[in-house]
Amino acid sequence: MDRERSLRIPDPVVSAGVRRFEESNDSAFLVGVSIPLPFRNRNQGNIAAAEARLRAANAREAVALADFEQSITRARAEYLAAEARVETLSTTSLPQAEEALRLVRIGYRNGRFPLIEVLSAAEARDAIREALIAAQQDRGQAAAELIRLAAQ
Repeated sequence: MDRERSLRIPDPVVSAGVRRFEESNDSAFLVGVSIPLPFRNRNQGNIAAAEARLRAANAREAVALADFEQSITRARAEYLAAEARVETLSTTSLPQAEEALRLVRIGYRNGRFPLIEVLSAAEARDAIREALIAAQQDRGQAAAELIRLAAQ
């Protein structure tokens, strides 16, 4: 843009030379200076184009920064959500499911529950274990994404 602004002021042209007159066989040294007057073309079009390119570059930079910040916010939210799921499943849900299975097994040995209840409680506990593993995996992937973004 500074280059385009500098081009709006025309450069003066200095010329010098020798002229020989045929009739009198004389020679003359000529010096000339020419300064174009920028009445019509002050390079305004190129200046405006350079300013537009600068604004476009600034806008692209702002968009890239906003996208980056949004990526960090999304990855952080995913990590925190996965961390909350891991915490809930490991400290509340899984211990409750294991306790329920323990009680159903005791009841089955005492003849109070059928085998299907034991199997159902074991299946529920296993489903919670699988959910815990999936939540731990999600947490690890979100942590890796945060590390990747931090390295940029």
